[in-house]
Amino acid sequence: MDSGWWRKVGDLLHQRRVIAVVVVVAGYGVPLEHPLEAAVALVATVACATALGGLAARWLRRTLVIAPLVVGLSLPFYLDSGALEPQRFDGARLFWIAHLSPTYYGVGALEHAFHGLDVTPEPVWALVAALLGVAVAALAALAWSGRR
Repeated sequence: MDSGWWRKVGDLLHQRRVIAVVVVVAGYGVPLEHPLEAAVALVATVACATALGGLAARWLRRTLVIAPLVVGLSLPFYLDSGALEPQRFDGARLFWIAHLSPTYYGVGALEHAFHGLDVTPEPVWALVAALLGVAVAALAALAWSGRR
């Protein structure tokens, strides 16, 4: 693929992130406690989701199957991510299961960036590092699967 295609995708993702942050901060009046942290957490979360989505698309090779699969898999992970309450309140088993989802790490980083809340026991740098690690691993798997 040519680099122009990747640049267009990157520009589109950047524009969508900026619009989302402006709507949340200005439109809804949500305070942004740590702007740089929010930017890094959003980039890491979007990179992780995009890489995993690309990997799922490459693996399944059917667009029609991906939408229900993503919704079916992400809803339980979202409910178990700590977005609704700190995950530690649900018991040890669900707390550790939540660590399987990138959503857990994204919610923890963004809660701290926007509200200054620590909803996970891990430090923010570890949450962002986990997101970036999953994104890099998914991109590597995507590149590897494209060579076969």
